[in-house]
Amino acid sequence: MAVEFLNGGESRLPRHQLRDLSMTPGTHLEFDSTLNMMFVYGRVLQFDRNALTVTFDYWGMKETVPLSKVRMRREKKTGRFNFEWWMYLACGMVGGGLLSWLATWLIMR
Repeated sequence: MAVEFLNGGESRLPRHQLRDLSMTPGTHLEFDSTLNMMFVYGRVLQFDRNALTVTFDYWGMKETVPLSKVRMRREKKTGRFNFEWWMYLACGMVGGGLLSWLATWLIMR
């Protein structure tokens, strides 16, 4: 299925990868904040269909951004073992052990 983005880009995606986007007040979405210069997770306060802008409430502040700067959070993969986290832990333990062994060997010789 062909998808056209608000910024002018196009892509072809299978139907199962498309998700509905709700702009009702109270919905939580991510947006590119001009104040923080990064994507922020906030609650929708208002959606203006004519101007295509969304007003968010986050960290006690309100910010209005164009719809093109709004995105949905990525779905978390459930039921999947987080392999990457365990690999970092195992590499850190092995690396730390090797460094300790090397330091002990250098001191004792």
